[in-house]
Amino acid sequence: MKVDDEETQVYTGRRQLTLANALRLLLGLWVIDAPFVYSPLGISAATVWNALIVGGCVVMLATMRLVFIREARAFRIAHVMLGVWLAASPWIFGYSDDPLLFWNSVLCGLSIAILAVWSLLRYRDS
Repeated sequence: MKVDDEETQVYTGRRQLTLANALRLLLGLWVIDAPFVYSPLGISAATVWNALIVGGCVVMLATMRLVFIREARAFRIAHVMLGVWLAASPWIFGYSDDPLLFWNSVLCGLSIAILAVWSLLRYRDS
């Protein structure tokens, strides 16, 4: 009976981890699209490139986790770093005065980082 409980716990953990990665995938897609949805045509090229690169990396790492059963711990750490970078990017690139882009970057970045930290804490051994 203990084996069944362990199998159920492993299955539930994988499903939750997959949900976290699916959410990061959706957040990454949104990060890529957000500068084009929220901002006027006067948005800086650095802001757009930042969103494209960070969002693309988040999407790539989340897709790799969804496709493969196991992921390297480095992928989770990379997600944390990308989330923190995205949350700090309004001050780095000087668009903290645009409330829509500011809050979008901060909230998406923190969400990505929190989901990655949750995965790191939940699966410390892998």
